[in-house]
Amino acid sequence: MSKVGFINVCHSDYVSDTAINIAAEAVKALESKGIKVYQIKELVVDSQGAEKAGKELIKNDVDGVIIFLGTWIECPVAMSVIREVEHLPLCLWGFPMFTEKGVLNSTGSYESFAMFKGTMDRVQYKYKPILGLPSEVDTIIKVESFCKAACAI
Repeated sequence: MSKVGFINVCHSDYVSDTAINIAAEAVKALESKGIKVYQIKELVVDSQGAEKAGKELIKNDVDGVIIFLGTWIECPVAMSVIREVEHLPLCLWGFPMFTEKGVLNSTGSYESFAMFKGTMDRVQYKYKPILGLPSEVDTIIKVESFCKAACAI
């Protein structure tokens, strides 16, 4: 069984119940597929918290790490996580705009995904980019595939 680390990276000015709930839905969807998820409970909003979270994942012997972009982020915060866990398989998971109560909504995750994906590509990190809501079957299939591959590695 794969054991994956899950870190919800956000910006403190953009944290909302919506962003927290979507991350919780993501964890629940993975667990429903039989994946053991070691979730960092605190939102990662600064570099110190990011370093601490990365070190915690290492201590818990995870097979791979999912960097979940819950909101708009600052690149140095996400990179602080990456620097701690860069030797493990990495997944960058963001989600696009969505409809909530009949209104098109965004947490800034899509923009963060596009921005940080560009950063990861420029520094030539190997990672699995996934863009989609946890409520979408195709998204969960892709993340599940990443988790299984991380376990195999």
